[in-house]
Amino acid sequence: MDSPELRKQLISLLLPSSTAVTATTTTNSGMDSEEQKEKENDNKLNDLLMARANEIGNLLASTVGKILSQRVDKFENRLEAVENELEDARRYSRSFNIRVYGIPDSPNETPAQTQVKLEELFVTYLGQNLKHGIEFSHRLPLSIKDKPRPIIARFYSRLERQQVFSSLGKLKRKYLAVTIFDGLTPSALAIYKRERADLKSDGTKRVISRQGKIFIQDVNVRSLQLVSK
Repeated sequence: MDSPELRKQLISLLLPSSTAVTATTTTNSGMDSEEQKEKENDNKLNDLLMARANEIGNLLASTVGKILSQRVDKFENRLEAVENELEDARRYSRSFNIRVYGIPDSPNETPAQTQVKLEELFVTYLGQNLKHGIEFSHRLPLSIKDKPRPIIARFYSRLERQQVFSSLGKLKRKYLAVTIFDGLTPSALAIYKRERADLKSDGTKRVISRQGKIFIQDVNVRSLQLVSK
C-alpha cells in the first residue's frame, strides 16, 4: 500500500539533516593514528546505519501492523455478517418445523406411521384438522433412555404451524405428556440447553423460544429478555 507519509518518514530516516560522520587527517602526535581514526569512523558509521535500520524496521512494523489490524477487523466484520445471514436463513427454513416429544414410539416405525400419529394428535387433542398438513416427519435418534424418540415435522404452511402452537393450551388441560417445540437451528438449540441448565434452580425464570429465537422469561413480571449468544 503506497503511503506518502510513510515515504516521507523513511526518507527522513535515511537522509538525516543534522547527522554527519567525518574523517580527519590531523597529524597531531597526541592523537591516534590515521588507521585508528578510520576504524573509529567506520564503527560510528556502522552504529548509525544500524540505528537507522532499527528505526526503519520499527516504522515499517508499526505501519504494516496497523494495516493488517484494519484488514483483520474488516474481515471479522464481514464474517460475522455472513454468519448472521446464514443463521437467519436457517431460522427461516426451520420456521416451518416443529419438534414433538412424548408421542409413543413403535418398533420399526416408518415416517408414514409417525405422520399419522401426529395428525391424530392435532385432530383429537388440538382440534386442528389442517387443510395442507405435514410435508414430512421422522423420528430423531433416541436421546433419553426409556423415552419415545422425538419427532421432527415440517408443515406446508407456516400459518397452520402457528395454529398448532396457538392450540397447545388444550394439551395441558388433557394432561398429556406431549410437548411441541420450535424447530430450532443448532446454535439456537445450544443456547436453549445452556440457558436451561443455568436457570435450572431458579424458579422465577424460565427459557422459552419464539420464532426460532431464545428468550428468558421472568414469570413475576412477564418480561422477555432475548438471548443472542
